Amino acid sequence: MPLRSSLHKQIQRLTPGLIILLLAASRFLHIGAGDLKDWDEAMYAWRAKVCVFEGAWLDQHHHSIGFSDDPDGGFYSAAFPPLYIWATAGLYQVFGFSEWAARFWAAAAGGGCILLLFLIGRQIAGTRCGLTAAILLSAMPYFCRYSRAGQFDVPYIFFVLMTIYLTLEAHRRGRLVWLLAAGVALGLGLMTKIAVALMAPAVLFLFGLYRIASERFPWRAVIAEQMILLATAVAVAAPWHLIMTFRFGDRFWWWTVVYHLLGKAGETQDMNQGNITFYMNELYTYTPAFLFFLVLLTLMSSLFTVLYFGLWCSHAEQELPTSLVERALSDAPPAPADSSGLRRWLIFRHPFAASLGNLYALPVLWFLFLFILFSLAGTKRSTYTLPMFPPMALIAAVPLAISYERRREPFRPLVGAFIFVTIALILKSLDDPIGERLNTWAADDSLTVTGAVWKTLIGSPALALAVAALYAAGVTLYRTLKMISPPARFRSIIQVLTFGVLFGLAFVDGIRPTLKAPKLKDDSGWRLLAPQLNARQYDAIVTVGGGFDTNAAVYYLNGANRGWAPGIAYRHFDTAQTNRQIAEALRPYFESKEDGFRWLLIYSETADADSYRRLDRLLERAAPSGGIHHTHQGIESEGLILYANTWSRQP
Repeated sequence: MPLRSSLHKQIQRLTPGLIILLLAASRFLHIGAGDLKDWDEAMYAWRAKVCVFEGAWLDQHHHSIGFSDDPDGGFYSAAFPPLYIWATAGLYQVFGFSEWAARFWAAAAGGGCILLLFLIGRQIAGTRCGLTAAILLSAMPYFCRYSRAGQFDVPYIFFVLMTIYLTLEAHRRGRLVWLLAAGVALGLGLMTKIAVALMAPAVLFLFGLYRIASERFPWRAVIAEQMILLATAVAVAAPWHLIMTFRFGDRFWWWTVVYHLLGKAGETQDMNQGNITFYMNELYTYTPAFLFFLVLLTLMSSLFTVLYFGLWCSHAEQELPTSLVERALSDAPPAPADSSGLRRWLIFRHPFAASLGNLYALPVLWFLFLFILFSLAGTKRSTYTLPMFPPMALIAAVPLAISYERRREPFRPLVGAFIFVTIALILKSLDDPIGERLNTWAADDSLTVTGAVWKTLIGSPALALAVAALYAAGVTLYRTLKMISPPARFRSIIQVLTFGVLFGLAFVDGIRPTLKAPKLKDDSGWRLLAPQLNARQYDAIVTVGGGFDTNAAVYYLNGANRGWAPGIAYRHFDTAQTNRQIAEALRPYFESKEDGFRWLLIYSETADADSYRRLDRLLERAAPSGGIHHTHQGIESEGLILYANTWSRQP
């Protein structure tokens, strides 16, 4: 019996870690599949290539993709700090150029986000909360998609989560070194993408204000925390920014602050526009159906708990469950009375111990801050929803997790498993005639005011009505079960069913699609041509057809199409020119070479499938007499055809 009990405890202890490990490792699936995509992925992968080709580790703007008609137009992409670029270039130097190397650090950051969200959730309300949040984040295909894209979005979110986790850990452990580590993480976030990592101290500041209002937390602790975080972050990020300032002065800061930061906040850029409900619609589109409704429902309950139990209700009336209090206080001894210096000013205290509202406050304030901030910004982009997904997962996880320990959570609408089933069925009906009738009824002339309100708040009348109905049903269900007072065993069965249905829906709607190999129907096949192109053992590249002016083309052609490949001539012809005209135009290249000449001929899918063979024969005739012509076997991909040719003189 003792052996069985010990084994059972070991399994309970190791299971969450194993699940987190598997979820984090799944981010690396298929990261090498498919060409690098336009726009951002290929643009930043090319900056990493510039580091390797040109040795331009500090500044890549001369050979960066941007506005070609502007001498400083390369700052369009090169004004972004280079931490991710450096890390990718390091992989290029060790393993060579490849798609998986361009995406590796994004996948690592995606796995790190899952781990950090688990740790943050565990601090808030225990292991069950952290595990639920990690599973829900893994169930978001849109977040998973960008965990496998060589872009800055998921890496900077990783540093945001790390900053928040380490700050909470500093309060839990009562040690200044953890707060300094949080500042370093914030600095690395600032070196990943322009200023957006500052959302971490902003969220922590709002949470600090809430603690001041709810538990009489001292102002000086919040201010000191912010000063330490920001000072440490500036110390980490300042060297590169100072170097760029000394080199380029106002030009660098104009692109960094005026164009990218203030410009996107104040006006629409790059045709990315939308109204005030843009992000509600985007979250509805990119979040699995069950999770979107789950977050909306729990957000309503969480807001009530944050306001009532954090600000209006006295601490004596909160009835925190004993296990929650013990867990919160077990590793959080107060700072010694005789402590000096910064420790005395910080007054380390566990952030979730004093108030039930604090359990909900961090994820609620976190989500609402980002949602309002991006909704008010002039530039609207779907990728700006990515930092909202971690707090969304926490919003859903906290009440679900503490429901095991707290029997009397006011107005909690989620008790039975069939609530989740109802959500799924209503969502399915939105695409059926029932959903169409709901939309028609809500948009009727007699309901103009009501329809306008729903559209403003939610963006979809049927969706808003479904949320309101489910919330009312949940409250009614909770009241009914409370009056019945079912035995403890029955409540446990309900809880197990609830989590079983939740995780089942998470797997079906979110996790399972992320495990599938991506469809490559939109690929041009550049990755098949990449080994010969990256070898750069040729004198010229000749391209025929369309699609050779994209960011992906710049990356795979190694900048030859922009004149950034010394010693390699580049000529492009559209499909309106005949093969004979192309051959005559290329004759001077042959005649200028004494020892030999090698060229790569690349046809796009817009050109005639057999035309490249006829052109190759014409080029053979165009070669100077007395030479030997060698034709190498072509590589045909879905959209491109590469034909390698060599001409050399007779000995």
